Amino acid sequence: NRATGQFLKIMHWNAEGVNSKKDGYSKKVELENILNEEQVYVCCLQETHLNEDVAFKVRGFQCYRSDLTILFTLSPK
Repeated sequence: NRATGQFLKIMHWNAEGVNSKKDGYSKKVELENILNEEQVYVCCLQETHLNEDVAFKVRGFQCYRSDLTILFTLSPK
């Protein structure tokens, strides 16, 4: 709402494996810190590399997900 100076913050993040580490730190902790510091209302995550049987929760957020189903892959040479 421009009249009150309030905005809806939406964030897009390519996680490249959300349960992995970056520079020795948990990417999930990094994500939670950014969400809180920036007061993000909606966060869209891509490339989480999560299996459908892995629960993923972020404090203060409701998670909706659509996991990729891999039909086949080619072995790397």
